[in-house]
Amino acid sequence: MLWCACAVAFFGFMRISEFTVRYKEEGQRFLTFGDIKCQDGLLSIILRSSKSSQSLPYTAVIPESTRSCCTVRAYLKYAALCNTSPTRPVFTFADGMCLTRQRLSEFLKRSLGKSHSSHSLRMGAATTASQCGVPIDQIRVLGRWKSDAYAVYVKPNIQQQRSWIQLMAG
Repeated sequence: MLWCACAVAFFGFMRISEFTVRYKEEGQRFLTFGDIKCQDGLLSIILRSSKSSQSLPYTAVIPESTRSCCTVRAYLKYAALCNTSPTRPVFTFADGMCLTRQRLSEFLKRSLGKSHSSHSLRMGAATTASQCGVPIDQIRVLGRWKSDAYAVYVKPNIQQQRSWIQLMAG
């Protein structure tokens, strides 16, 4: 479940509030199995609430990959093990507790180190996309940023920077 949640969050450029549950909010909207469709090698995730999406609902689409970290395959494997009732929260532990920001952050800190948190997935997606040559305007669309705030997430690629310095130095 945690692998699937991390893959969906990373490749979907998700905000933590878009795929986890907050228990203390009345009438909150959370991601359900009814919000996710897998068809023709595409995972379509309907986001009915989002911090800054201008038009809701928004559908995040993640295509299948031939790589080992394929979000579509991760989701299909996870869903095969679950009660996929359309109103059920997607990311639920075996003990019945839903995935929260706190539980995800604890997992990431244990697995990757203290400097990582639930926010690392979104920041990592933007940085990785930039380093793979995805244009900044496309990163902005994928992450549903309505301002230039996305620029804070795109960390410099030291190897790229090194080659630019070499070019600049002649």
